[in-house]
Amino acid sequence: MQQLALVIVFGALGVTLRYGISLWALKAVPQAFPWATFVINIVGAFLMGVLYVLGLDRISLAPEIRTGLAAGFLGGFTTFSAYCNESLRLWEGGERVMAALYYFGSPAFGLLACYGGVALMRTLERA
Repeated sequence: MQQLALVIVFGALGVTLRYGISLWALKAVPQAFPWATFVINIVGAFLMGVLYVLGLDRISLAPEIRTGLAAGFLGGFTTFSAYCNESLRLWEGGERVMAALYYFGSPAFGLLACYGGVALMRTLERA
């Protein structure tokens, strides 16, 4: 129960930070390129790497705190951080083929799925 509460609280903080950065970027940066999402994804991946080493190797964070920060805060901030961490863990675990399939397959199939959703909704809209 405590772990769930931490995921919710940290998740709310991550989502709020992401939203704030997005609002700021809309005003501060030309929007030809999705800079806010790009920066959020890179920062989130970096922070996941920091948390991975600190939380497991260096200071041994309690599992509830580690989950709250990883799934909650970083999950709310960006799921890209989890994608990068999972890819790296597969690679470091010697699962090179699985790591490559996951790393390249996620964006490829994600893009196809997004296109499929758009195509479906546009087809239904016309019907």
